[in-house]
Parts: sequence; structure tokens; C-alpha cells
Amino acid sequence: MDQDLNNAKKYIGKIYSSEDPAVSFNLIEQIGKGCFSGVFLCQKENTEEQSQQDQESQTFAIKINFDNQILTEYKRAIVLNEMKTIREVQGHPNVIKLISIIEKGYVVFANSDEKVLAVANIVLEVLRGGELFYHIKMCQKFSIETSLGYFKQLVTALLHINKLNLCHRDLKPWNIMVTKDLSQLKIIDFGYATPLNIEESLDQNNYLKGFLSGTKSYTSPELFKKQIDSKLDKADVFSLGVVLFNLLTGKYPFYKAVNPQQDYVLEQDYLDFLEDPSLKLKEYGIYSSDYDCMKLNQLSDLLRKMLLHDITERISFQEILQHDWVTSTNYNSDDEISQELLKFYQNDKQSIQQKQPTLIQKSLLPYREEPPRQNKLETYLHFSEYSTHIQTYLDMDSINRRLEDIAKLVNGQIIPQEADKSEFYIENTTELLQLYQPLRSGLQFYESKQNIVINMTRIKGDYISFMDFFTIVYNYFK
Repeated sequence: MDQDLNNAKKYIGKIYSSEDPAVSFNLIEQIGKGCFSGVFLCQKENTEEQSQQDQESQTFAIKINFDNQILTEYKRAIVLNEMKTIREVQGHPNVIKLISIIEKGYVVFANSDEKVLAVANIVLEVLRGGELFYHIKMCQKFSIETSLGYFKQLVTALLHINKLNLCHRDLKPWNIMVTKDLSQLKIIDFGYATPLNIEESLDQNNYLKGFLSGTKSYTSPELFKKQIDSKLDKADVFSLGVVLFNLLTGKYPFYKAVNPQQDYVLEQDYLDFLEDPSLKLKEYGIYSSDYDCMKLNQLSDLLRKMLLHDITERISFQEILQHDWVTSTNYNSDDEISQELLKFYQNDKQSIQQKQPTLIQKSLLPYREEPPRQNKLETYLHFSEYSTHIQTYLDMDSINRRLEDIAKLVNGQIIPQEADKSEFYIENTTELLQLYQPLRSGLQFYESKQNIVINMTRIKGDYISFMDFFTIVYNYFK
């Protein structure tokens, strides 16, 4: 065991570079977890004697990808792609800053002599404001001025990425972090980034197979196709259009654009929105006064042009910056954005730095809203100060029992498979799930014919939407 690590009780482990043992970082605590990776606060060597302020400046976040059987060939391609892409996209203030890369290394945890192999490990700046998703949930929506201020930051960042011939392809509030003072947004997670000219690639499968299951509301129609036949320079425009609607309203404009089960059929609620976006905007109180008619029409026009399914007609990032609504609408500066959000949290007697259970109403994101019920479903969730990846109070046995309760209610069966993975079996799935819309909304992401395969690790700790869904369904049927 590393003697320095053993003596430094505040560290939980250390990561070393296999290629240069002099390159190492002490791990302070784990702040996030994925299926095959962990995110840790870390510090460079020899920071123990520094002042608190200096130590803070030398504290980073490191994403460690453990090289084990869970890291399949496909997942390995994702982490290598992220490592490659994040190097390329540096140089913009609204893209997360890369500190260092350990391409091949090993981790030694405290009280253990085992060396755990790790690949494509990236050291990043720490963004203590958490995910944008959290603030949308908490504030429910931002002012028009702050929404536009945040929006312009994202437009310029995506334009920067676009000029590098890259498409992020997974833009959503979970993949946008906020700085400590809440004034700046930073785009993260580049594992699914794709060359803009992917239509020229002979092997698109390397990029497109197994695309995300839980972000259909942000996915542009062209990405649902089995074969990409056009340049992807406007795919992120579509995702950003949904994000803009989130910022302004705290809601979704539609559930998803395409029904992938019906061979690229456009969904009706998506088409209804495109016909007149102003109806949804007014419904949620955006420019609802008669005096705001011109601004409403401008914003409606921008959203419609960003969300068009025909990419030849969809607006570009450069055109967005020149659009009437963007150029003629007042927007908040960084300081004004910070003041608005901090005032909200102060008035609400909450702090983004507190580690306390937070009461959240399950009516905003990430699922399409159902008709109002008499008893609104609410639950307590615990958010890390660094990330809104869920830290559930339930252990895995409790989650399993909850799933078993749901299975009984719908005449289903939980069949254990490998570790942390189960199969949710329901006979006549299609007919049954049509009767249970809340169940249908969530489980469609896992459905394969009549069986639904559920990754328990992701339910427990990776993305908030999974636990949200099962909590809602359990309470709904109960």
C-alpha cells in the first residue's frame, strides 16, 4: 500500500499514470457514479501544506473509467471518443475545461493493495453549481432575461464545437453544468460526439449503435434514422431548442419528435407544437399579455425554426444569433444571472451547497406531463453539492422490493440475470402498457419485444429519471 496514502487520512485513494508514475492525483471523495466509471474530487500531489484557498484552486474532478468486464468494446469506444473530443473542443469559456488526461493508469484505494486498471481518465475543472437540470427543477423556470443570457452562452459554445466539425449529439440539461456563482453554463460529456459529415462514413455503426435511451425528448428526428444521410451540423440546434423551452417554462414542448417503433413516423404532439409554438408559450405564461404579441411571435418563430424536422429548413447557430428575438430582447449579464438565482435560493431559504433532502414536485422534467391528479406525487431526493446525480436513500434490496410490487400490480415478473441487472417480464406487454400510461412512459426505453431489461446500477445512482420514474409508478399504483 502507498505509505503516503495510508498516512493521509483525508484521501480515499490515488490514481497513477502507467506511462509516467510521476503523474498522480489523490482522490478525496466520490461525487458521481456511472455504469463503468466513477467521478472523484482529486488534488495534485503536495497540496496538503497549502492554504485553504490554494487547495481549493488545486482541486479538480476526475472521471475514472475502470477497465473491467463492464467496460465492453462499445463502452470503451465511448470513453476513448470522449477523451479525444474533449481535447479538441477546448478554448471556449462555456465548454468544461480540461486539466489533464491519464490515458492508461491504475487506482489504489485506501486500505487495499489491489491496483485497479483504468483507461481514458480525464481531469476536469470542478463545477460546484451542479447540473442545469437541478436549477430548472428548483426554480421551475427562469426569467426571460436569464433564459436568453444562458441561451446565448450555449449558442456560442455549440457554434465553436460546430466549427471544429463536431456534433455533441447528447445536449440536455444533465450535460450542462453551472459554475459556483451560477453565472455561467458549461457543456460536458462528449462521449457521443460525432463528426458532422458522418453521412460520408462507411461505418456509421461505430457512432450510432446503442444511442441513448433516456433522452428522446432532445434527439433530433434525423438521429432516429437507421442510416444518416445528411450532415449533422443542425442536430444540436434541435436539442438546444428543447433546452431553450426548458429554460423559459420548466416544461417540455413535446415528448419526442419521432416514434422509433413506427419507422420514422413523426409524433402528433410534436407536429401540433410546430404548427403554433405560441400556444404552449402562452399556456405557460410566456409573453401572455396582449402587449407582448410581437415578442411572442418572434420567440415562437425562433423555436419553430430550431425544431423543424427538415434540416434544410432548420435554422443554423449563426442564424440564431442574428434572429430578431435574440437581437432585440434584453438579456441578463453574468452578474445579473448570478444575482437572480442566488436571490431565489436565499428567498427560498435553500442553499445550493447544502446536503439536505430537497422536496421536488414530479411535474416538470423529464417526462411528459399527465393530466393533473388530485394528489400530486412528491418525493424527497438527496442531491450532491457537486452534481445532481441522485443519491437515493433506498438500498438495492428496497429497490428490488419496490420493483416486485410493481410487477405484481401488472402481472409481471422480475427475473434476476447477472449482477445488478434484472429482466422485467410482462405478458402481452403492448396491450397491457397501453392501459398504464405512467408505466408505458418509462418502460418503453427498456422494452425489447415483450421483455424489459433493467440495469439496476443505473436505477440506483446514475440518472435521476430512472428513480423518479419508479417512485412515481409505485406511488401511482399504490
